[in-house]
Order: sequence, then structure tokens, then C-alpha cells
Amino acid sequence: MAALKHADAASAARALAAIETRDYRSFNLVVADRANAYWLCSRAGPDDSPQPPAIKVGAIPEGLSMITAHDLNDGASARTRRYRPAFAAARPPDPESGDWRSWMALLESRAYDADAGPLGAMTVVTDTGFGTLSSSLIALAAKTQDPVWLFAAGRAGEAPYEPVAI
Repeated sequence: MAALKHADAASAARALAAIETRDYRSFNLVVADRANAYWLCSRAGPDDSPQPPAIKVGAIPEGLSMITAHDLNDGASARTRRYRPAFAAARPPDPESGDWRSWMALLESRAYDADAGPLGAMTVVTDTGFGTLSSSLIALAAKTQDPVWLFAAGRAGEAPYEPVAI
């Protein structure tokens, strides 16, 4: 909610970069508007560290990017290695007509590389109960189009994507 108090993504990213990192667990956060998108990253250090780690802020480049529990477009992530090329090859969504089928199909995928295990799938399902709990598709289009947010209150493929009023 703190990001929404700012007039644009740039000022929100600057403000959020100054939060006290000891108050939060590690996170990746995207802050975006129609003109700019930023990735904020905090990697928690030991509770007893004298200096908490700073929040890293970077511009998200135009085009397709992917963020998992790792860094932006990080090849160390099995999910990014497997799925970023798949998203790039898929037919892009058409938010204006409501056609998100190609990306929805990828978000439903439980396929993973053998060396990655289930954590390398887009929809994570494990024997321990850890896994994907929800999914969102968001489009920030040109000024003439309204933003679109579709939310699945469950695993992609099991729960329907429903529009959320913005």
C-alpha cells in the first residue's frame, strides 16, 4: 500500500528503497506505472548484523523480464531458465480483447527440468505443502487503455482468473 501513496513509480521506488529492511523478510517487488517499471530487492541478513542490507533498486528494461525468488532475469533460477524463453516464444497476450490463453497455459505448467525438481515449475506443487497459492496477470497499456488485472485465487489451471477493479 505504501507504493500507492506516490504519484508515479519512480517516486514510489525511491521511497520504498528507504524502508527499514529489518522490518521485512527478503523480498522482490515490482513497482510500475505506464511509463516506468522498477524492481526492488531486499535480501535479509543475519538478525544480529550491525548494518542491514540496503534495498537494491533497478529499472526493468522494456520487453519481457522474469522475476522469481532470485534476481531479475537471473539464469541461476531454474524457472527463469526454462520459462523465460517459453514466454518469449509464446503469442503475447492481447489484454484489449481479453486473450491471455498462451500465457495462462504457461502459468499452469507443472513441468520442470529433472535437475530442478518441482520448484522449477511455473505452478509449484510439492509433497510438503509448499507451492503456488495464487496467480496474477497485469497489463499496463498505453494511456488510451485501462489497466487490466486478472487474479486467480488458487493455482493457475485450478482457479479461474477473475478481473480485479483497479
